[in-house]
Amino acid sequence: MLNRAKKILCLIFVFSFSLPLYAGQTPAVQETEQKAKEAKKIIFPRKLPPQVRSFWDFINRKAYAFTINTEKEEEKLRGEWQSVLGLDIFYPYYMAKEIEDWVKDKGSLAIFQLRGRPEFSKNQVRYIFKLRF
Repeated sequence: MLNRAKKILCLIFVFSFSLPLYAGQTPAVQETEQKAKEAKKIIFPRKLPPQVRSFWDFINRKAYAFTINTEKEEEKLRGEWQSVLGLDIFYPYYMAKEIEDWVKDKGSLAIFQLRGRPEFSKNQVRYIFKLRF
């Protein structure tokens, strides 16, 4: 008889502390709490891909460098600036480069075995001669 009384008192004690926790909450509050708990969960993939299994795999992996075509990148940048501003702001620079290349081709000299071409640096034109043996 005494044993049953202890069990009943224990059940009353458990219910008396557990019911007030859920009694005052509305379904909307319960939903927001549930969403907050779901947002805090971090989902890890069960099986990582072979490239990312450990830190040492990351350290020991071969590095691959990709080549960047500077001419295409310059053309792309020039096109983007032209679309933003509505005019080609790099036009004078590229025209000066075209004239410089034309002058280099037309201004080359050949004296016996010496071959010279003009080089432009710091607003100066210098002839650089090369000798073939």
